[in-house]
Amino acid sequence: MEYKRIDSFLDVFRSLIQKKGLEKEAIIDAIREIAGFEINESALKIHGTILYIAVMGTKKTALSIKKETLLARINQSRKRQLTDIR
Repeated sequence: MEYKRIDSFLDVFRSLIQKKGLEKEAIIDAIREIAGFEINESALKIHGTILYIAVMGTKKTALSIKKETLLARINQSRKRQLTDIR
């Protein structure tokens, strides 16, 4: 009896983790299509309304140049809009 309650409670957290994974996949897809290169999910961090991407050199420059296009594309599928990419 108690196991069902705990299991349903844990289902909430499972769905949140899965949702975050899908959200990051959508961001990776947008970067691939717009900036033209691949990044790892571990390079992405979202804090509040800011997306932090840990890349160096020419990739950082490409993201900076295409920032507005990326933000528009990423925000199409998000409820809480991102305001900046750093």
